[in-house]
Amino acid sequence: GRSPPAKRRITDHLARQLPDCEVLNRGVGGDTLEGGRARFQQDVLALHPRIVILELGANDFHQERRTIEALEADLDYMLSTLRDRQILPLIAGVFGDELGQNGQPIAKRYAKGSPAFGAAILEMERRLARKSACPHVENIQAALSLPAHWDDPRHPSALGNELVARRLLEPLKILLSQLTPLPSPPAPAIQK
Repeated sequence: GRSPPAKRRITDHLARQLPDCEVLNRGVGGDTLEGGRARFQQDVLALHPRIVILELGANDFHQERRTIEALEADLDYMLSTLRDRQILPLIAGVFGDELGQNGQPIAKRYAKGSPAFGAAILEMERRLARKSACPHVENIQAALSLPAHWDDPRHPSALGNELVARRLLEPLKILLSQLTPLPSPPAPAIQK
């Protein structure tokens, strides 16, 4: 995998849309659910986030080397850990219907890989979203229907990532509305 240059990533677009929020990108190109879980404490939890978008699974699909049960155990661990720490999760999947140019849903097309494995990952994400009572945006790339939306068959362009960010924006705003305000720092002591 590879990551797009700065100013073109999904998180760059989200940061522009949510100027009062600090938006951090802890993604690693080519990462899997197993890799995300291995670095979860250091790369995510150590930053004390209040909301976390989990967008993993595409590379697991392309590699198809682990069972759905193993993938589910990794995602379930991350979701449970977030909930235990009162951190709000959002699952951002890449599986599910696409939107045709007329806006109607059409079955996702796969250039490579098993559609059945993609469907199994989607069902696993749905199951864990219900279990964790967290939002799940299915196929965040659903609206990327034009060649200009893609740099290559697996990686969105800057325009494609902007459309993905728009798909994530409303669920994020809902999660932001659920946050309790952080306590104010104590006022400095005044000495006379």
